[in-house]
Formats: sequence, structure tokens, C-alpha cells
Amino acid sequence: MYNFLDSIGVYEKEQCMYEFILPEINQHLDHQISPHIYPSPIEKILILQDLSYFGYYTRDYRKQLTLEESKIALQTLAKFHAASYKLQLGQHKSLTKVYNELLYSEDLVTRTVKIWLPIISILLQKENFPLQQIQQLTSMKDEIIKNFLFVINSHVTKFNVLNHGDFRTTNILFKYNDLGEPIDVKLIDFQICRLCSPVFDIIYFMMSSIPFVIFVKNSEELYDAYLETLNNTLSKLNCQRHYRKIELKNDLVHMKSIYLFVFCLLNIIFGNSNCVRFNLMHIKGEEEMDKVYDFDIVEEVCNDKIFIEKLCEWFKYFVSNGYI
Repeated sequence: MYNFLDSIGVYEKEQCMYEFILPEINQHLDHQISPHIYPSPIEKILILQDLSYFGYYTRDYRKQLTLEESKIALQTLAKFHAASYKLQLGQHKSLTKVYNELLYSEDLVTRTVKIWLPIISILLQKENFPLQQIQQLTSMKDEIIKNFLFVINSHVTKFNVLNHGDFRTTNILFKYNDLGEPIDVKLIDFQICRLCSPVFDIIYFMMSSIPFVIFVKNSEELYDAYLETLNNTLSKLNCQRHYRKIELKNDLVHMKSIYLFVFCLLNIIFGNSNCVRFNLMHIKGEEEMDKVYDFDIVEEVCNDKIFIEKLCEWFKYFVSNGYI
């Protein structure tokens, strides 16, 4: 995995984030949302501040977040997005080094959709979903690929921010008060940042880190919490541009057909279920990314009751909301 990540420039991007961009973001916010970086005697090894000393910890990635944890995480994300927009206005010279997409090549996205969509269809058939709904899903292959690639790229007519890129439970550190309530958040792992719509970070977070019931019942509340913090922060930073809810909703339209892809990406490739699919550290080069399609992993997924239960929940939601 080291060779693969090194070949696509992940380490250079993250080092640039910690050394040049995040200090500026923290300064604009007058609040530290990420750990400090210290000089390292070893090339491409980052030495970061130990935040556990200050009471910050990551949650178990297999346990999804509460509503309050979700809200404060999205509010911190909103501050990061707002400050990154401020840096864009100032034409920060280091920003261009972290704008480019490193991970989701068109080839990787296409392979993932073409291979896993039929497998998902078979699982849904076994769960007795109507064949017409399943056929409609499989017919969306090209639309899913096109819209995913659209969302992860910036567009001059849209509101673009620096996305974290992997905004989920494992990269969020929480601090709690004596009552067990979350009071602050720090963010880590800025390896795959990109300039694009903020909805990618938001949906990626919701699909990976919050329970389905909270998504269904409280997504509007979470959107509002994000938008209020984002726009208040933009105002404090003297940015005239705000991100209106109608813009958020319009951007979410492009996400409709790719919710299922993001869900499968997180649960199959990154193992966000109760079992870990495979060890990413075993991957030594781009050609070995095909390990994510190994038969053993397919068999494991097909026998994972938790994954199938989640898949059925989300598929019913997609159908009932007209996504499929």
C-alpha cells in the first residue's frame, strides 16, 4: 500500500496540508481543528501532536455516531470548508498542490460500479425485492459513474470548497465533558483532499458514520446545522459568498444516483461493517487494487448479515424517495 500511495502523491499532499494549509485555516478560525505537525527526521513520515493528551479520542469505527456527535462533527467540517473558501479568495499558493483528485480515477470508479452492481443485484434478488426495481438499479450504471465523477470535480459555476475527502468516524477525534457530551472535534488524515462541492464530504460522512434511523429522521436538522455554521463562519471571515440551502439541495440531486455506490465503497472496499474486508496495507501497487474484487471478499460480503441488512434498508429508502 505504501508504494501505491507514494506513487499517486498522497504523502506530499498530506504534508502540504499539515505544514502550510491547516495552520492558515486554524489561524483564520482562531481555533485549532487539527493536530500540529513536528519536524520529522524520516522522509514521508509525519509526526503529529498527540491529541489524546488533551482528551481527544476516535470512536470505534464499527459503532456509529449519535445525533449530537454527528452535529458537532458536521459543524467542525463546516468551519474547515469556510476557511478553505477564504484561502481560495486569497489565492493561497499552496492550495493548488492539494486540489487535484488522487484516488478516484475514472478507471477505478468504472471497475467498482461494473463489478459490484451485479453482485448487489443478486443480493437484492435473494431478499425478494421486485425485479423491476433491481433492473432499474442496474440500468443506472453509466449514470452512477458519470455523476460520481462530476461530484468529485470542481465547477466554476458552483460553490467549491476544499473537501476532507475521507470524512468518517475513524478520522474524527471527539472531546467530551463530564456528562459524556461532545464539546469539541479535531480532524486528521488529510490525504485525499480535493476541491469540489461540499456535499461529497457531507454525504460520505452520513453514509459511513451515522445510523440509518438518524439519516432518515434528522438529515434536515444536520444539513441546517452545517449550513448555519458554514455561513456564519463565512460572514466572520468577511466572505460575501454564502451557500444557500437551495444550492445544497441542487447539489444533492447529483448525489441521488450515487448514494448506493458510496455505501458500497465504504462497506465493501473500506470494510465499514462489523468485519474488515481486507488489509489495505497489503496492497503494494495500483495493479493490486484488484484485490478489492477477489472472490473471497465477494463471498464474505454475500454472507455478511449486517451488510445485507444495511443494504436492504438503504435500497428501500432509495426506492421510496424516487432515487431508483
